Amino acid sequence: MSVRCITRVWEGSAHAGSELLMLLAIADFADDDGRAYPSVTTLAKKVRITTRHAVRVLSNLQASGELGVQKNTGPKGTNRYRLLAPTPDTHVTPDTGVTLTPMSGGGDTGVRKPLTPMSPEPSLNRQEPSVSVDKRKRSPPTGRRQLVVDLYNEKVADAIDGPLRPRRADTLGQKRLRAIDYFLSIAKGRIARRAEKMPGASEAAVWADWLGRYFAAAAADAHIAGTSARGDTHANWRADLDYVVSERCFTKLVES
Repeated sequence: MSVRCITRVWEGSAHAGSELLMLLAIADFADDDGRAYPSVTTLAKKVRITTRHAVRVLSNLQASGELGVQKNTGPKGTNRYRLLAPTPDTHVTPDTGVTLTPMSGGGDTGVRKPLTPMSPEPSLNRQEPSVSVDKRKRSPPTGRRQLVVDLYNEKVADAIDGPLRPRRADTLGQKRLRAIDYFLSIAKGRIARRAEKMPGASEAAVWADWLGRYFAAAAADAHIAGTSARGDTHANWRADLDYVVSERCFTKLVES
């Protein structure tokens, strides 16, 4: 396991969802140079997806340039992987009197660039982000916030079908971000217990594991899935991210 590689993936990868989890899973096996050779089956189990889906995800990562793959050259015929996710310093540049200050892309020639993070250029092989941030709110989700949103959309909103299926989390405002932060704070204790059952696993892997289990449990709940009996007052009610990360739902899914 390489903490350096895990940090590099968290801070430098342009991916989300299964692709991000796959990179983190590989980083959990990697040395500090980003080299690893776990089997596809092992990676699929770690990310909690099918082997066929894992093959597609690995292909997407290779096409995006964030993962190098040498097929069947590892021990027992496994693939050899090399993490190529950019480091946090990739998008920074020195400026007069300033050391490694983030810069923004674009702008007219001769105009001093503002000291703000630059936006990535669009790519044909990169999927659209699963979350669009309300332009009036300048607090985009990062790190664990982003993982919560991606796992909710993947394992709950997109995994359930039917007229009362949960709503996707396509817009984030300050209220929702605060709800996610509170959810993460009350989940810490449970995640710490999960870490005891995963000796040697990185902190990022433990969080991804527990959150994946939580949202899988949410998807299996009849009330959230929209398949339970409803009274007239809540006949058309549909679950959303705010409900699934609420303390009421947490207590129902985890402590009941």
